[in-house]
Amino acid sequence: MFRVCLSILFFWITNFGFSQSTKNVIHQDLIWATYINTLQFNENHFLVTELHERRFTERYTKHQRIIRSHYHFKLNNNWEVAPGFAYFLQYPHNPKSSSNLIVPELRPFLQINAKQKLNELFSLNHQYIAEWRFFSNKNGFELTDGYNHNFRFRYRIGVDVLLFKSEKHPVKLKIQDEIHINAGKNILYNRFDQNRIYAGLNYELNKNLSIETGYLNWYQQTASGVDFYNRNIIRFSIFQKIDLPNKKQ
Repeated sequence: MFRVCLSILFFWITNFGFSQSTKNVIHQDLIWATYINTLQFNENHFLVTELHERRFTERYTKHQRIIRSHYHFKLNNNWEVAPGFAYFLQYPHNPKSSSNLIVPELRPFLQINAKQKLNELFSLNHQYIAEWRFFSNKNGFELTDGYNHNFRFRYRIGVDVLLFKSEKHPVKLKIQDEIHINAGKNILYNRFDQNRIYAGLNYELNKNLSIETGYLNWYQQTASGVDFYNRNIIRFSIFQKIDLPNKKQ
């Protein structure tokens, strides 16, 4: 409960404070499509691979393309650790931009997950991520040699609520709040990076396949310290699990 209150308090303080100190908030609407595959090797080891396509609703222009992979080691019933790597392609942040510049980002990271089942209907999830971000250098018009980098720390708390208790097709409500904090010598004005609030419905087609749709609000401070993005996002996701030991050849 302390973590929940702290997360909510931090979000409202940062958002309220920033909104009062600057009027330069850019509002954008996006659609995210996500496919998440889990290869289950055994009870304690599995590989998760994510594919993300993110586009602005305006002109349906690309914003980000991402592939992320992380290998999970289950420590016990509640805790797991997962080293991973992500490859990002960052398109212009303005859907009306005439620029064709696409900036790659390399991102090794370490992820820790904790799950708490409160009762038959409610469960609480915590996710901690430390990531080392390498951005390709650019001069404003084209990519140049080398990379610059910084660190970022993320904490996400989520609540899963079982709305319809069905053995074959359960439906869950997912509510999440995630805070991102920047670190490193290149970070001057935006130690607070962003906050994401999400609510979605997850429908289980079978024990290895589910679909999800939801709304995400992405509030982000830019490197200038005075510009902010407030993004409204509709997200569609497919989750697939493949149990390798039980897979028939």
